[in-house]
Amino acid sequence: MAYQPPKRIRIMAPAEEQAAIKENIADELLSKTELIPINKPGGSIHVYTPGSPEHERLRAAAAAITALTGCPTQVIDCWNDYGARMMWTTISCRPKGGTSWQALNGPEHAQITKGSDDDFLYALRTVIQSVKELYRPATRQATVVIPAKHYDMYNALMQDAAKAFEENQISPGETLESWTANFGSHIEGDLKVCSSDDDVWCELVLFDEGCEVACSEVMDSLDSEWKLEYNGIIYEVKIRKE
Repeated sequence: MAYQPPKRIRIMAPAEEQAAIKENIADELLSKTELIPINKPGGSIHVYTPGSPEHERLRAAAAAITALTGCPTQVIDCWNDYGARMMWTTISCRPKGGTSWQALNGPEHAQITKGSDDDFLYALRTVIQSVKELYRPATRQATVVIPAKHYDMYNALMQDAAKAFEENQISPGETLESWTANFGSHIEGDLKVCSSDDDVWCELVLFDEGCEVACSEVMDSLDSEWKLEYNGIIYEVKIRKE
C-alpha cells in the first residue's frame, strides 16, 4: 500500500519556534499542518518544574514502572490542550530499539500528579498492569554444550556439598567450571559452577564488552532456568548435554 500522508497535523509550540518547525515539515504536509501557539486561547502547556511535587510524583511513577515491568520509562514533558479536552503526559515507555508510547491517560495523570497517596497507588497499579500487557521484551538465546558426564557430576556435587569437599579436594572460593554463551553484539553469558566455604552452587553472569552487567541468583542445579534481563532484552542460556 502506498504511503498516505495524514489528513491533519496539530503541533503545539512556542510562537518563536514555529518558523524553524515549518522549515522541517515536508512540503506535502505543510498545508495540512496547524501550528498552535502555546499562548493561544483554549490551549496551554504545563511543564512541571524539576523538584516540584508534580514532577517528583511523575519521576517516582516512572521509576516504579521501570522497576516492576522492566520497560524503561522516563519523564520528558507534559502539556494539556484544554480546548480539545485532551491531556498528554511525559511518562513515556520506550524499550531499547522499540517504539515509545505514553503510559498515562488523563484521569491517571491527574491521580498521579494531584491525587492522594491512595489515588497515586491505585493509578500506578493500573498503569503497571497496562505496561506489562503491552511490553514484551525481546529475547536472545544462546546454547552451551556440557558433556553429560560433567553435567551429572556437578549436579551431584551441588546436592551433597559435604561429600563433594571431602572426596574431590575442592577449595572454597573456586570456579570449578565455566561455560560461555555468546549472544553477539559484545554480549556474553558465563554459566559457572563455584564453591564457597561449605557449599557448591551455580550461577549465570552476563557481560557487555567484558564488564559484568547482570547476575542470576545462586542455584543448586544446572537444571534451572537461565535468564537475565539487560537493557530491555532477555538473554536466555540453553544447555545441551552431549
